[in-house]
Amino acid sequence: MSKQGTYAGKKTGSRYFKESLEDYLTTVYRLQLVHGIARTTYIARALGVKPGTVTKVVQRLEKAGLVKVTKFKGIELTDRGLDIARKIIRKHRILEVFLSEYLGFDPLKSHELAHKMEHLPEEVIEAIYERMGRPKVCPHGNPIEPEDPRKIHIAGVKLFNAKKGHKYRVLRSLIWCIRRDERSVLGQKLKYGVIVEIVDIDKNSIKIIIDGQEIQVPRDDAELVIVEEIT
Repeated sequence: MSKQGTYAGKKTGSRYFKESLEDYLTTVYRLQLVHGIARTTYIARALGVKPGTVTKVVQRLEKAGLVKVTKFKGIELTDRGLDIARKIIRKHRILEVFLSEYLGFDPLKSHELAHKMEHLPEEVIEAIYERMGRPKVCPHGNPIEPEDPRKIHIAGVKLFNAKKGHKYRVLRSLIWCIRRDERSVLGQKLKYGVIVEIVDIDKNSIKIIIDGQEIQVPRDDAELVIVEEIT
């Protein structure tokens, strides 16, 4: 018989259950980072589950004191929930660096594998972190030490607010925070350090050139990429 684990003072029955709840906490964190708050529909879309499932899990998390739900507004992490989420996000970003820069996996595979590995013991993650020389950012430009999403100030401008005819360097991509379907395309192209040239902008999208290839980026995604102008 497997040993029962505990989470928020309750028996979970399996490590998978605990990890599933932690996935919800990190998703709320990422949505807060992008939107300032998480909504049930946002969480469902990010995790690929039904809104009804999200509602049930969020109720558990709220009862455990890990999230705060405000009617007609959304879901936010409590201080305790934020502490858990930031620790897991930090592990994830360290592992992404290791998988991409040291083992040669592409950004998409690194992200997927890091998600599976982020629940490894902290001593293992810290050993990897120290061996790599304590990197400061992940492959997408996000800091290894996750910010408090309630106090964040991101330098640079959103790609959608860039100027036509100008060139920019990608500082940070938040597409990986909340997108599932576009990760394999835009998430890999709009990565940290890439140079983009702005060809055209309309109210729904922006046309850019990366490595000689012209790409149309939907506004929703262009809002998730932070860039700086280069001369």
